[in-house]
Amino acid sequence: DFRWEREWRVCGDFSFSISDIAFGICPANEIPYFENLLSNQVPFIDSSATIATSKQKLKQYSHLKDLK
Repeated sequence: DFRWEREWRVCGDFSFSISDIAFGICPANEIPYFENLLSNQVPFIDSSATIATSKQKLKQYSHLKDLK
């Protein structure tokens, strides 16, 4: 359950590359939009999905294949 997460704020610029992102979280109906926006390089999951469903999806991505 990711709903308890709070925003992190950083003063100034915060530089990162797409490869620094493990996955994104958004409502299920927005997953296709965000995955397409990032050329399917970053998986997105719905915070209301079960842990098993989330893990199954995330393991499809090579950088997360060893997720336990």
